[in-house]
Amino acid sequence: MPQAASFAQSGLNIAGDVANYGTNTNAINTATNVQNQAYGAGIAGLTSQGQQNQAAWDPYQKLGTTALQSLQNPDSITQGITSDPSYQFAVKQGSDVMNQQAASRGHFFSPQTMQALTAYGQNIGSEWYQTAFNNLMGQAKMGQQATGSATSQATGIQEMINNLLLGRGEMQGSSAMAGAAAQDKLWGGITGTLGQMSPSPSGGSKGKGGAGGGAMQGPF
Repeated sequence: MPQAASFAQSGLNIAGDVANYGTNTNAINTATNVQNQAYGAGIAGLTSQGQQNQAAWDPYQKLGTTALQSLQNPDSITQGITSDPSYQFAVKQGSDVMNQQAASRGHFFSPQTMQALTAYGQNIGSEWYQTAFNNLMGQAKMGQQATGSATSQATGIQEMINNLLLGRGEMQGSSAMAGAAAQDKLWGGITGTLGQMSPSPSGGSKGKGGAGGGAMQGPF
């Protein structure tokens, strides 16, 4: 083949290599972008789910924390009971009944009546305190269980997010390697074609050209 024709063919081969490289690079970039979007959507969805879970458990955790604080301060339990209108009503109703009965018998100011009123107040106070204590214990336990469930769910979701992050990193690494391989193939094809175009001792080219274009055919 004349030298000019050989150079022209070599130029076409190089152009083919460049076109194939562009096609391969576009395919790699498109696949990478699609996978990145999928990983990003998965991570965002799990993050949102984790936030929703925590918001659902938060009231129970706060309730448990408040209950624990009250249990550590018995005076606050007593103050809560004595300031409760329901407790005050129950004490007044019972005291009124006992006073009326004592008055009907002419024992309104008797020591026995005073002792009975005192005992009544102590008994009802003890009952209400025990009820309040049990309620606080139940709330504290509820908060503890809520914390355990919230922690378990958060751990599970974080593990899934970590797996997605790892998968995305591996995918990006594979994409980078595929891009580098496509670039190496391009330069290998061009270098081969240019080598074919190098003048021979007789003044012509070393070969017919075309080695470059063939090197870039097929999938990367």
